[in-house]
Formats: sequence, C-alpha cells, structure tokens
Amino acid sequence: MEGKIPNMITVNGKKIAEVLYTPVRASDFNDSVKESNCKHVETVEVIKVTVVEGSGEEDSPFKEVTQYWSKDGKLLFKES
Repeated sequence: MEGKIPNMITVNGKKIAEVLYTPVRASDFNDSVKESNCKHVETVEVIKVTVVEGSGEEDSPFKEVTQYWSKDGKLLFKES
C-alpha cells in the first residue's frame, strides 16, 4: 500500500471534508506489539477539526481547539 488515499467525510449526508490518509499495514506493528501486553491493534478513522473557541474577552480569550468526531457525527473528544 503506497501513497495517500482520498476519503470523503460526510455527516448526516452532508460533505464536510475530504481527507487524504496513508494506509498502514498491521504487519508494521508486529514487532512492537509482540514486545508489549497489547491485545488488539486497529486503525480507525475519525474526523479531526480545528476550531477557535472563546469570545476574545479577558475572561474568555480566543484559543485553538482540536476536536475529534466519529464519522456518524458524534464528538469523541477535544484537546486545546
């Protein structure tokens, strides 16, 4: 598997993004998995969105936040 593969991201039937991803073979993880107590490794797709939160006021300054969404439109978690 070489190169990047395009993937259209839709939420509730509406196109929200088109992303490129690089496929990874499970065999690429074999050595590190064998040396750990890891039971299962799986690559899953999420939607990563960067937004600006805050009002710009002193008590609520602007800040960049990264959100991670499931493909069916559920917010999984966010980090700032």
